[in-house]
Amino acid sequence: MPDDPDAPDGTAILADGAAKRGYTLPYHRMLAAHAPRLLRDYDRFHESLTLTPRVLTSRERETVWAGLLAASREVQGFIHMRRAVAAGLSSDDIARAEAIAAVTEGSGVVDFARAH
Repeated sequence: MPDDPDAPDGTAILADGAAKRGYTLPYHRMLAAHAPRLLRDYDRFHESLTLTPRVLTSRERETVWAGLLAASREVQGFIHMRRAVAAGLSSDDIARAEAIAAVTEGSGVVDFARAH
């Protein structure tokens, strides 16, 4: 595929995203090198979904993230755990969010028992 002279600068988009998020992931770097438009659009989506203040406070948002990431076993979840602490969540607060996520694991057991 030939180089696109009108493609945005993937390196600049990567640096801007890292400044906003505080990290880069391997797929960010891959997109910067091979699909800078996609990285630009993804970064805009991520900023709107995750970084832009909306209805939830940062404390509430990171509580939700802690539960979601624990339930999905997301290995990059440490990023949000750090944000949770920065937002004022205690270890007990994070543990409660994770406990709620753990309860969802039990729903499959209940469904299995009901069906069988």
